[in-house]
Amino acid sequence: MNLTRALAVLLVAAGTGLSATRRLLPGDPDHGRELFRSQNCVACHSFGGPAGGVGPDLAGVVARGFTPAQLAASMWNHAPWMWAAMKRRGVAQPELSEQQAADLFAFFFAARSFEKPGQRRQGEEVFRSKRCAACHGPDTAPGSGIPPVSSWAPLPDPVALAQRMWNHPRSGLVSPRIAPRQLTDLLSYVRGLQGQRTGPRTFSPGSAETGKMLLEAKGCKVCHDATRPLETRSARYGATDLAAALWNHVPRLPDSTPPVSYQEMRDLVAYLSSAQFLEERGDMERGKTVFAKKRCGTCHENLSSGAPNLAAVSGKMTSFDMVAAVWKHGPGMWHRMQERRVAWPRFRDSEMADLTAYLHGVEFRQRSAAVK
Repeated sequence: MNLTRALAVLLVAAGTGLSATRRLLPGDPDHGRELFRSQNCVACHSFGGPAGGVGPDLAGVVARGFTPAQLAASMWNHAPWMWAAMKRRGVAQPELSEQQAADLFAFFFAARSFEKPGQRRQGEEVFRSKRCAACHGPDTAPGSGIPPVSSWAPLPDPVALAQRMWNHPRSGLVSPRIAPRQLTDLLSYVRGLQGQRTGPRTFSPGSAETGKMLLEAKGCKVCHDATRPLETRSARYGATDLAAALWNHVPRLPDSTPPVSYQEMRDLVAYLSSAQFLEERGDMERGKTVFAKKRCGTCHENLSSGAPNLAAVSGKMTSFDMVAAVWKHGPGMWHRMQERRVAWPRFRDSEMADLTAYLHGVEFRQRSAAVK
């Protein structure tokens, strides 16, 4: 086994269990946003906007720790009720592919509401303590050629604020470091000065495909090469976290750094959000226990059931595969389970990660990246 394959499989002893790392298809938030509409999700759900009124607003459900396993578990747990609601409303059931599941996840993760609405009073303190007021007056210009904050172009989200800082003239600039929460508060203060609504907002992500190309075009790869890639960092960053990181990166930028438009910044954030989820890990031994506890073998170890056995899915199972399976095969599974009087199982996020690891096995399937 070569080194690449060994690192990819990463069989780690954990008590009596084995942990298997599986490569995930990278998703594109822009494609996911279109899927949310074209697959009729909007018939029942909203994402920070008007909804059909049956299902919850998913922007309030997607939290900071959102993972592919959580998406798979949530869809699995609610599937029978969703199918029933769709039947009552005459909504056609979608059939999702693994790639489409990855795109939807990327959209949900990147576009979730910024964790909490910013606090204008705290934002005013950030404005003062970070010495923004030394150059930028709230309502009046303290210096020639420097417009007051109240006259700035509208700022829809923290990504826009980071983009303005990125393009700020570097001569004599002392860029203060800022935490994600401070950035949200600062945005609330600035938007208040501009007479804009300061409540919670949903970020509209750009194209991950374009964002990846921009990393090259904007010279980011000069520093973030194979020795310091952005894609393999273990932390999970939301849009606000990424915006703060981009803000804090400004002092290290050379004067020759090209400007970035708001759309380009959205595309970069879309790619960086998606690139954080290139693999997932689960414990196969615990997954075997979940398989038995949830009575999956009633069908998947019974040839007469028509369900695929474990050999058929070996090396082919991730959380995105599980999402696709629910929508492609779930209604038929539910019908057969009702005939056998088997209850539809529910899974915790960790159980879904372990179950898919067990179903996948130790075989590693090399992926060709969808984002080129």
